[in-house]
Amino acid sequence: MESYIEKGTKKYWRAVCAMFSGSIAVFGGEYCLQPILPSLSRTFNITPIETSLAMSFGTVGMAITMIVIAVVSQKLPRKKSMAGALIASAILVIAMSMTNNFWLLLLFRFVQGCFLAFFPTLIISYINDEFSKGIIGLVVGIYISGTAIGGLVGRIGTSFLTDWLSWRSGVGIMGLCYLLLGFIFYIGLPTETTKLSGSKIDKKIFINFKNSLTNKKLLAVNFVAFAILGAFVAVFNYITYDLIAPPYNLSQSLVSCLFVLYLLGSISSTAMGALADKIGNYKAVIWSLIIMICGSFITTGVYLWVKILGLGIFTMGFFASHATACGWLGKIATGDKAKAVAMYMLFYYLGATVLGTVAGYFLLQWGWLGLIVFINLILFSAMIKIMITFKGFELE
Repeated sequence: MESYIEKGTKKYWRAVCAMFSGSIAVFGGEYCLQPILPSLSRTFNITPIETSLAMSFGTVGMAITMIVIAVVSQKLPRKKSMAGALIASAILVIAMSMTNNFWLLLLFRFVQGCFLAFFPTLIISYINDEFSKGIIGLVVGIYISGTAIGGLVGRIGTSFLTDWLSWRSGVGIMGLCYLLLGFIFYIGLPTETTKLSGSKIDKKIFINFKNSLTNKKLLAVNFVAFAILGAFVAVFNYITYDLIAPPYNLSQSLVSCLFVLYLLGSISSTAMGALADKIGNYKAVIWSLIIMICGSFITTGVYLWVKILGLGIFTMGFFASHATACGWLGKIATGDKAKAVAMYMLFYYLGATVLGTVAGYFLLQWGWLGLIVFINLILFSAMIKIMITFKGFELE
């Protein structure tokens, strides 16, 4: 194998910029519908809970496909697979903007999720295999910060274009932008040096999956993945409905400005990822979860500025949690790390699918406070699970 990618080299900057572009395309495409869920409700004459399926179907597609990708990951050319998936996903975003049938839109979302699964599943393995071991935490943090920017661009871009034009025009234009980013990713990312395995599927693959499901430490980190994205998606799925209604009566564009808070997530993921290399992932994950919990409770305040403050803290905690948990996998996993990453991402997107929808029932029954209490029971459980499993000791 060739030498690792070292910090500060031309190859390093090429790889980082390409990963950043890919992250924007993937997570912009994944979340571009989230801020316009009220518009979809009106267009298709459906309830908020039914509309939330537009998010859930995408994450279901991702979760299912990640397992399949993990089985054949050692046989896939990572760069070509990720680039092809980015381009196919962008085309489906454009197709969504043209449909007049909500169920067809859900089908497009499911297939899009299947393609999107390639990127997060393969990119972590790419980072672990291609970058110098001493900077993996930093690079993972940079990658996660790209997901923050991607979510920001997707949400704000679609929201402003929806106010100025229509949701269909907004989604279509953003799809064209993601298509361009997909080609930029392919041109910029250095080809992996890891050799592909043979054509036969090794039976050890299934043993690795079994180990991922029986390894208590991996399960604890996977439960963190389930909790953090589930909580995050639940809050941002339904905060729009809360803020466009009385007493706030904000416009679609003004609500989308809240997603600028994702910039804080970009900062916190990189900072906490680097900090985890120094203080250990155990402490970093615990503190990140505490930040999420505190921020979410602050959003229950009546005043708008208090809600915004809480959302900012909550967002920082989420991206910090994700960056440190992802970085932890390489230290905990034994055997094929790609399988461990796939299981992590499976739990991650199952959390978004399950909690992102179930939280809507708590909102309808008990309002915003009910939703916040529900997600924090899950987050607190994840934190206790980590503390019990690792018993206060960092694994290096």
